[in-house]
Amino acid sequence: MSSDDINDHDHEQESNQCTFCAISSERDFTSLLYVDENVVAFNDIKPAATHHVLVVPKKHIPNVNSLKNDDLETVKKMKEVGLQIISRRLHESVDDLQKNYQDKKERTYQIGFVSPPFNSINHIHMHVLSKPIKTWWPRSLGFGRFIFKDIDDVINKIENSQ
Repeated sequence: MSSDDINDHDHEQESNQCTFCAISSERDFTSLLYVDENVVAFNDIKPAATHHVLVVPKKHIPNVNSLKNDDLETVKKMKEVGLQIISRRLHESVDDLQKNYQDKKERTYQIGFVSPPFNSINHIHMHVLSKPIKTWWPRSLGFGRFIFKDIDDVINKIENSQ
């Protein structure tokens, strides 16, 4: 048995006990905002903003540092779903949201991942938040670059590692 086999086995055990695996497989009674064969989305139970949604892959991936090249399409799908949801909630088109985000104008939302060891659950989940962000810890630490990885930075990192 290779170390990969051992890691896969541990991964399976962890996914059987994982809260987000239960939600994404619909073994939990969480109200889902979006479901397809790869991802689910639902409201965060402890929102840090007026609109705070989590987009979660059905595949158990422990955290943002565990992403591999073959996860790129899943991460892009997560971004697409997050943009669709925040677009509806903010009453702005996805194109306008993305243009303002890329132009570094006043952003009305933030999308990304919390890095370990600050992530709350060891199943990758993308935060989609409207601004202002209202966390109990300082905003600069809570959703700043130190621990919060912007979705576009994560996608670029995966693409550049291929």
